[in-house]
Amino acid sequence: MGYGTVAKLFHWLTVLAILVMIPVGMTMVGEFDRSIPEQRALQDQLFILHKGLGAALVIFIAARIVWRLTHRPPPLPDSITGIQRFAAEATHIGLYVLLVTMVVSGYVRTVTGGFPIEWLNSLGIPPLLDKNKEIEKVALFIHETAVWLLIALILAHVGAALMHGIIKKDGVFSRMWPQFGKGN
Repeated sequence: MGYGTVAKLFHWLTVLAILVMIPVGMTMVGEFDRSIPEQRALQDQLFILHKGLGAALVIFIAARIVWRLTHRPPPLPDSITGIQRFAAEATHIGLYVLLVTMVVSGYVRTVTGGFPIEWLNSLGIPPLLDKNKEIEKVALFIHETAVWLLIALILAHVGAALMHGIIKKDGVFSRMWPQFGKGN
């Protein structure tokens, strides 16, 4: 038995968002020569994209968590040991905690640093916090640390999924994989 369509959509849209957010975030803080107009424009657009998607992810991640709390996942196969069940649950909780940490720390870092979130500004949503360099530093530290923890958990999650899909072939992988073909 697999996850339902909504859970799969949440999962794969989160994957897509992370595949955009992490590379964009790492690129935007890279080496740009701000005296070259093209490089400055590119870096500015990367910041706007990252901040805007981050703001949208706040709502998306909240909706995903509400869905997860109100819809039980399908049971794991009986072949999954107790330690594997614990590891799977701990990894999933860790992923959710880190996703929330990333969007909150990113928002706090941005607004306490006095930077705009253009997409929110265009909707007339003002910053919820005042500029504060000390809070900005802490939020930035949390954001930069959490991304590496998130990457580590993602790698563990993908590794476990591939092990179940390629080596064990026990049905765990197919629970979240999109179904293609007739009758799906």
